[in-house]
Amino acid sequence: MPYETKLSRDSREWMTLSQAVHYVASVEDFHSQTALSKDSPSAPNQDSFVTVEREELSFKWMPHPPHLHAALSQILLALQDEEIPIKWAAEGYLAHWRLHRDLLFALDDPPTGRYFWSTAIILPSEDYAVRDQGVQLGSLETEYAVITDRGLRRLLLLQSRVQELWPKKTPGNLSDAPAKKPVPSQDMIRTEARNVYRNFDPKPNIADAEVLIRKALPSAKRDLIRRVLNESEFESQRRPAGNSKTKR
Repeated sequence: MPYETKLSRDSREWMTLSQAVHYVASVEDFHSQTALSKDSPSAPNQDSFVTVEREELSFKWMPHPPHLHAALSQILLALQDEEIPIKWAAEGYLAHWRLHRDLLFALDDPPTGRYFWSTAIILPSEDYAVRDQGVQLGSLETEYAVITDRGLRRLLLLQSRVQELWPKKTPGNLSDAPAKKPVPSQDMIRTEARNVYRNFDPKPNIADAEVLIRKALPSAKRDLIRRVLNESEFESQRRPAGNSKTKR
């Protein structure tokens, strides 16, 4: 097996904003009629988010249809809440958007919080590059704010957190219906009936006993509960119908 550099290994833990947008749009199916296929030139690589080419990390240029805009909006909301770890990529704008061959991250960190990411300038036509501009207060003499503009930069997002916030849909979670609980067996119902009759005095009648068993075993079938409660073991213990409620 060929040796894989540490830069290449580390890069798989991160994804670009462009790749995150495509991923979220795909799993959320914002626009099924325009969903990207694997053969589409704008579809992200499914095996490696940040791709390595000749010891350099590179990216593709991608269009911005409406379903990608919806995905970007969702990601920006998460960034405003600081839900996703982010880094600036160590790259040069004039170097064809290729990351520095020896570094994955820039030495400085991206801004965080609601203000920056609610007003951030992101250019889909530039492969979702982010304009790194901030506001700094002026001196006491000038009394005005100075906007610093460091140009367009590549944003990296922690892949595992993005996938945690927007998990891939599987046959097991495609439906919103709750999973059916297994139906308790007659032996399980009998064990719970013994607990009921052991812990309550006076002993419950058949109706009260059924309620107590159903609290412990919500998916138990009524006919099985009644069948167990009519067994001589429990019939001989319970009080007649119409007596006062049971007490612990």
